Amino acid sequence: MNIFYFSGTGNSYYVAREISKKINQSKLYSIADLLSKPDFEIIDKEILIVCPLYFYAAPPLVLSFIDRLNVDKINYLSFIFTAQFPNGIAIKKIKKYCLNKNITVNSCFYLKMPTNYVIKSKMSTSLEISKTITIADKKINEISDTIKIKLTHFDKEYKIYSLIMNAEKKHEEFNNTFSKFDKKFMCSDACNSCRLCEKYCPINNILFKDKPVWNGYCAACLKCINICPTNAIQYDNNATKGRIRYFNPKVKTNEFK
Repeated sequence: MNIFYFSGTGNSYYVAREISKKINQSKLYSIADLLSKPDFEIIDKEILIVCPLYFYAAPPLVLSFIDRLNVDKINYLSFIFTAQFPNGIAIKKIKKYCLNKNITVNSCFYLKMPTNYVIKSKMSTSLEISKTITIADKKINEISDTIKIKLTHFDKEYKIYSLIMNAEKKHEEFNNTFSKFDKKFMCSDACNSCRLCEKYCPINNILFKDKPVWNGYCAACLKCINICPTNAIQYDNNATKGRIRYFNPKVKTNEFK
């Protein structure tokens, strides 16, 4: 099985990595890295895609990856969506998106992980993060067992939750403004020129001059703002100033891109 992940601050990578350990002969691939290569080909017929939720559904980058899948070679396709509040419209939307491309989705799972959305979400304490990951580890084992034997399974989506959160509207609004997402990043004089933001941007969207410059094709993964060691990177007129940053504590910064 090939396991493909898109991850900014390590949650989805961690899940992909842990499942890879449990499935013999599985391999890990970065979706962002593959999309930078015009001629990549997926040989394995069993595919797992792990990614975060972007306003209750799959990120645009993951949909771009699906567009490049070889339909004829897939006989088992699975998704894991990670989020602080793991539910919404992702399963419904990904099944429809794949169906339009004649791809059958065989299983989908929601998995609660700590948030990295420093822009708006309430950030978790170290203890809360530890508890969340411990609970996630148990479900990772269950998901691995399901995928190993290629069962058909879809986690339940709660329509009431989606209605309360106005998920469809918020996801549409996010998609409509997505191309301008990185316009609100800024960098203060606290920048120490470490260039980690440039080095670890998954899609090479950041060019460091005197300070980081975002080039307009951001994937909204928030890796740059969360790994900045001096908290020099802020968002939306310093709305993130003083807020806790997050990176998965069981993953090294240089472990993935």
